[in-house]
Amino acid sequence: MVLSTERGKFVAGGAAVVLLITALLGGDLAWSYWQGMQGVVQQGLRDATSIEFDLRRLDQAIEALTPQLQKNRKTAAELDVEIEFLAAETQKMEKKQRLAKAEMQELRDGLSRGVGSIWIDGHMYARATVESDLQHRLEIYEQTDKQIRSRRDLLAKRRRTLEQAVTCLRDNENQQRSLSELADSLNAELKLLEVATATSGISFDQPNLAAAEELATEIEKRIRTLQLMHDQGELKSQIPVNLDRRSAADRFDQVFANQ
Repeated sequence: MVLSTERGKFVAGGAAVVLLITALLGGDLAWSYWQGMQGVVQQGLRDATSIEFDLRRLDQAIEALTPQLQKNRKTAAELDVEIEFLAAETQKMEKKQRLAKAEMQELRDGLSRGVGSIWIDGHMYARATVESDLQHRLEIYEQTDKQIRSRRDLLAKRRRTLEQAVTCLRDNENQQRSLSELADSLNAELKLLEVATATSGISFDQPNLAAAEELATEIEKRIRTLQLMHDQGELKSQIPVNLDRRSAADRFDQVFANQ
């Protein structure tokens, strides 16, 4: 990786500087420089590794949230099921309570109609017996009514608790999702930075480039010189034909014949 290469160059450069200082200043004075250089090297190493290290820590911290979220989901599901069963049992009790109230109402109506004996569903009962039975039923009804009210209060509290738990769970899941997306974005940015750092060093060293271009120019000159020499040699080896063998007087007469 680029960061590892940079760390290696940084450490090697620091060692070279210390050796140079030792050669110029001597061991005693160089030691004090070495102490300071150690701090610089260590700081450089910390700077080079801190981002990668912290990103790994962030990934681990986000992943560590998952078991707790799963536990919270299980707790919310268990509470939801418990509320469901409690509500069903309460409804059964309320249904029985309505039936008990209807039966007591029948006994009460019988007491209004009779004096000594009371007819109920084709049977004769003494008034005292009916009053005693109504009293007993009323006591049971009142006790059951208290239980129902307690269950209703408990249901209301547990439903509020479940609502808060679901809201909190949803917020926690959204927070984990946001952290995960942020971590992915930071990792992507770090990779882009590493690529940018690597590509920024992809260029020719200018002195070396100039030397290579100069050498190429010299080679081109030498090749062209050899080519010219070869061409001239071929011209000399050719047999001369169609040469102008006229004398100077003949050439003069030919040039100025029409003047």
